[in-house]
Amino acid sequence: MERQLDTGDLAASSPAFSPDGASIAFEGRAPGAGDTDVYVIPAAGGAPTPLTVAGGDDAGPAWSPDGSTIYFVSTRSGAYEVHSVPAAGGPVTKVTTGSRIIGRPVVGPGGDRLYFARTRAGSSGTEVVRLVLDGGALEVVSSQGDSEPAVSPSGERIAMRSLRYGGTNAELVVVDEADGGGETRLTNDPASDGMPAFAPGP
Repeated sequence: MERQLDTGDLAASSPAFSPDGASIAFEGRAPGAGDTDVYVIPAAGGAPTPLTVAGGDDAGPAWSPDGSTIYFVSTRSGAYEVHSVPAAGGPVTKVTTGSRIIGRPVVGPGGDRLYFARTRAGSSGTEVVRLVLDGGALEVVSSQGDSEPAVSPSGERIAMRSLRYGGTNAELVVVDEADGGGETRLTNDPASDGMPAFAPGP
């Protein structure tokens, strides 16, 4: 059933449900403020709680699978980078440096991998990359004009917006998480498609 939540005088966008469905993280801008911050509000309604307060835009929140951490992008250190904050509140931690990230990050179902789109070095093209958290490597998953990754509940497949088929209209494609192979084209139409999402697993 549709319900409108009261976020007060905040301009709210980019909502993301917690894994248990009890809370919603979003980016909000207070009246007259130049920057956005990350907030959490009960899904049943209530007052929003700010998780970040700092110079720069904090945006695009994404939950860890266990609901303990929220990842987001921020310009607090200059260019957009991924940061994290405890969902219950606490210090903000910078996760990436020099990421060239575009869009919001996505956390894999195991909680140990982060996915995001970025611009390719020396190019206007885009690619989807995987970052193993806790000091792991950054690896390219697919580099064919890809963006807006969504990871399957099993963690084995990634859906993406892609320009790999030529032209200016993006299509949706699914590839293997391991190496970007096993390509399956999902759309083929004259419109530009994007924002893929998998249905929740059992």
